[in-house]
Amino acid sequence: MTSLGLVLTSPSVVWWLLITGILRTLFSLPDPANESVASFPLIIVFLITTVATPVIYGFYYEKIDGSSTSLKNIARSHIVNYLVLLLRMYLPPLAIAILPGVLNPQAYHPGYFHLTLVFFSLLYLYVIPTYYHSGSQRGAIGSGIQTLLQNLTISTPLLLILLGLETTILLSHLYHEEIITRSTQFFLVVDFGVYFIASLIDFVLFVILVTLLKSYDTPDEPDT
Repeated sequence: MTSLGLVLTSPSVVWWLLITGILRTLFSLPDPANESVASFPLIIVFLITTVATPVIYGFYYEKIDGSSTSLKNIARSHIVNYLVLLLRMYLPPLAIAILPGVLNPQAYHPGYFHLTLVFFSLLYLYVIPTYYHSGSQRGAIGSGIQTLLQNLTISTPLLLILLGLETTILLSHLYHEEIITRSTQFFLVVDFGVYFIASLIDFVLFVILVTLLKSYDTPDEPDT
């Protein structure tokens, strides 16, 4: 079964993306009366999807690994570790991205912030799959970066896919208000489409990367 096939043949995940995508898009629409009220449900959806993501990763990892356990056990094993790992991954890049603006606000360009985060997202390509593969967040960042550097050639197509994904998400955020101004219906289609397709690609990349990690662990057959 292909990586995309594995993702798409999990109806519960596809329905989850459809429902959260619709809610996220609807709550992204500005409320002329009170924007703060409109943003609160969006924050709730964001938090729910953030917590659900490590469970979905764990669900797919078990499918690849051939193991089976309950979603409750997956959640108990991965949610806290995943969120702590995210903090460890992105707090240093955030500091690097923000520090020049603190030191010299007048010369600071917002593009530096986005480029810094995109660079580290590419550098961290293998980190989350490494965490699931090893079962421990300790050492996952260093091992993930090392795996990328040692397998840069085979990983280049995946890096390009991730770069395209990050660029698309970034552009959708930058032109958020302009798209809404042009057409609300167009915004609904674009915003939902970007979220749904980006989420599918993210899960497909995860499946591919875990599969690659398992293949890297497999010793080469001796020559006969």
